[in-house]
Amino acid sequence: MFTNASSLRNNTSDNLIQNNWYNSGGASTPNAAAHNNQLINNLKISGTNWPAGAVDVICAAGVAPQYRTSLNANQFGFTGCPVAAPVTPGWAIANASVVNSYTGQNGGAFGIAAAGADVWGAGGQHDDQFASIYRPGSVQATTSVSARVVAVNDSNSNAKSGVMIRNDMTKAGSSAGYAVVAVTARNGVVFEYDANGDGYLDTEVRASADIYRPIWVKLARSGTSYSASFSYDGQNYVPIGTPVTLASAAAQQDGGIFSTSHNTTQSAINEFDSVAITTAAGSAS
Repeated sequence: MFTNASSLRNNTSDNLIQNNWYNSGGASTPNAAAHNNQLINNLKISGTNWPAGAVDVICAAGVAPQYRTSLNANQFGFTGCPVAAPVTPGWAIANASVVNSYTGQNGGAFGIAAAGADVWGAGGQHDDQFASIYRPGSVQATTSVSARVVAVNDSNSNAKSGVMIRNDMTKAGSSAGYAVVAVTARNGVVFEYDANGDGYLDTEVRASADIYRPIWVKLARSGTSYSASFSYDGQNYVPIGTPVTLASAAAQQDGGIFSTSHNTTQSAINEFDSVAITTAAGSAS
């Protein structure tokens, strides 16, 4: 808190700063009495231990809920202030593998936060922690899963949000036929898959992309062959690597969207829209 009144000739006068919360810094109020500047009942908070009144103010800040769109705000609030937005019938949620999570749907928009270590099982790492919104049994021999990742709000540079296909979304760390295409927070777009069928992603192809704008990602299945791509407009897709064979894929698989924060202690709500699960005969989205 600061009042610019170091000189008696300065006219920063007659200010009342009252009933605020803050968690860093302090007060700088030179010549406060001479200028009638008053600081009353302002409370310093330790870390992020905000009292209920402060949380109410924080959660009400920004764009009012009725005016939020994917272009001007997060339609699902943010960590600590989530918006209640249950997914509609036909969609399912898998989140048992993470420390905590949020999943929501607002019309055609979806939000996921998932405090998980990662989805990766190579190089000594053995993590398969994510939350997903998916359609059970929706992926067949000629199905693609696509979505626009509107915003990756997690802070870790390797946090991932994108599309996922696997035999059983609820069996993290064991379900095979497993592949994802994801936008990371800082490191481009990745195509990751489970080459040995043990239920962990172990092989990666990375593509450089402008991750500071919305990106469509697509994972397409043809028999046991899987291909990955991304797009800036939802029409013109750029391949990521070459198609791979996942011999462990079941005849019917689960498909949908997912997030992992790459940090078990914190997560943010990431936004998706334009989610489509499409087979040769039509769309299931």
